[in-house]
Amino acid sequence: MAIKKQVNLTVADTALGFTVPSGISPTKAVFSLETAAIRIQTDGTAATATNGTRLIHDNIYVVKGREAIANTSMIRDTSTSGVINIMFFDDSNGLEQLGA
Repeated sequence: MAIKKQVNLTVADTALGFTVPSGISPTKAVFSLETAAIRIQTDGTAATATNGTRLIHDNIYVVKGREAIANTSMIRDTSTSGVINIMFFDDSNGLEQLGA
């Protein structure tokens, strides 16, 4: 299992996706969301301040599947940018949040 890490990606007022490190074709992206809420889309459409699932900060989230990871779009939900720290996994092993 290859594990790669992308740290401190700032999600600001322009939609962006994951930047997958070279040498891995991940099937899972696990990330913590710090500082502020963001919105996320995994279907290839661009997230906007009103379009996408709202994720609150101080939680850990998992995006599964190569297509969902490649199609992810994120944008901040308020005037404060969110910061995410991401780990990519190339198989189904890894870290998941259980409970709420």
